[in-house]
Formats: sequence, structure tokens, C-alpha cells
Amino acid sequence: MLHQVIELLGGAKRVAIVTHRRADADALACAKVLQLVLERLGVTVAAVVCPEGSQLEGYTR
Repeated sequence: MLHQVIELLGGAKRVAIVTHRRADADALACAKVLQLVLERLGVTVAAVVCPEGSQLEGYTR
């Protein structure tokens, strides 16, 4: 599965991670784990965004 993630990135060096609206704890945790994995792969995570209605509404890293 990690190989699929790498393939989908298409060599991107910088990405933003956006959760779904009204993100719950699972969505927020998945976004954080994805951030950590991408950073280990050498991809810069420019932002982790939680849209309106989530527990961290408007939060950006």
C-alpha cells in the first residue's frame, strides 16, 4: 500500500492534507499519520487543514 501512495504522489515534493468536513478524531489522526509518513518519505507537508465543523475548525499547521 505504501508503494501506491508513493505512486499517487507522482514525485510531489510538497503537499497539503485536507480532512473532510466535520472531521472526527479518526480523520484527524489519519491526517497526522499521513503527515508523518510523507515527511519520512521526504515530502514537505505544507499544511494540514481541517474545514468548518471539525473539532479543530480552521486549524492549519
